[in-house]
Amino acid sequence: MMRPMSGDGRTLILSDTHLAEPGRGAGSAAALRPLWAGFDRVVFNGDTAETRSPRHRDASHRAVDEIGRMTAEDGVALTVVAGNHDPFVSEIDWVELAGGAVLATHGDLLHPAVAPWADESHRLAEAADAALAELGEDRSSADARQLAEAAKRASARHWRREVQGGYERRSAGVW
Repeated sequence: MMRPMSGDGRTLILSDTHLAEPGRGAGSAAALRPLWAGFDRVVFNGDTAETRSPRHRDASHRAVDEIGRMTAEDGVALTVVAGNHDPFVSEIDWVELAGGAVLATHGDLLHPAVAPWADESHRLAEAADAALAELGEDRSSADARQLAEAAKRASARHWRREVQGGYERRSAGVW
């Protein structure tokens, strides 16, 4: 889903804050609050929180809710764009700013492998292609909405199938 934004206000774009993921990213939603002072809107452009892990999911959702509460208190409009670490935190996959002159998206939608820097990028690419096939499309004929849906499905499936078991073992000190 795209969300066009208009108006002459100042917009801040933040990405990869990875809230509720220990040892990574911003320590808390409150730590980010000073950043949007003086802005009319803030766009959290993917990987706002770590919603994939069952261990961190509740804290992640609380952190996103806290951002919503704080921006509302501060009179700052909020848009949360989904990313590969939080594929279902929002139905918004990209935003258009400045009358369509600027497109902001997390980036997982732009590459066939979702996260081309990851060791598992080939598996992510296969998962995205499989999701497109489920939608009755292939990469050459899919529109932006279908590519976004395929990236979300690939990220979620990859986490459940390939990563979650190892992540949970490491978190429990078993690894």
